[in-house]
Amino acid sequence: MTHKKQANFGAGGGLNEKIFHGKRNSDFVLISENDVEFPCHKGFLNVHSSFFERMFETDCKETQSGKAKLNLSEEGLKAFLDFVYCFKSDFPKEHPRIAVELLEFAHEKQISGLEEAMKELIVGQPHDWMDLIDGVQLFLLSVKLDFEQGYDDVKKAAVKAIKAKRDQLKDSGSLQGAFDV
Repeated sequence: MTHKKQANFGAGGGLNEKIFHGKRNSDFVLISENDVEFPCHKGFLNVHSSFFERMFETDCKETQSGKAKLNLSEEGLKAFLDFVYCFKSDFPKEHPRIAVELLEFAHEKQISGLEEAMKELIVGQPHDWMDLIDGVQLFLLSVKLDFEQGYDDVKKAAVKAIKAKRDQLKDSGSLQGAFDV
């Protein structure tokens, strides 16, 4: 009896990770804010986002050129693709700024799986996980999105993160007077 090796499609590696890192047969390029190009595959983007699915069905300039510039940092775009191909969220867990960036991007581009993963990641972290600026950015984002998607838990996590950094808030020249602490 012969045993066939099965492809691992789960988080953390396997075939999808090889496809992503090998960049074989890529048919599209995503470009970060600082113009770093990431070859990728339309099929993976389609599966995760109706935004990308609609884009690829139209004759827009991105589809014609095979490239799209996104409003993501280089690190954010890499983390986005790690999620798309491998369902990884290791980098955002280590870098709160990237988690906030991905949360906003996922909401904007209708990537519900990533949006929910970032919400869960953010809400599940200790209060001192993010710095003051990230906490304030998360709070402002959660207020903006709360009317649409129910961001109460994210907003609470942002408030707790801000409170955990009270000393930084008092010392911050750019935020001085913005909050009564």
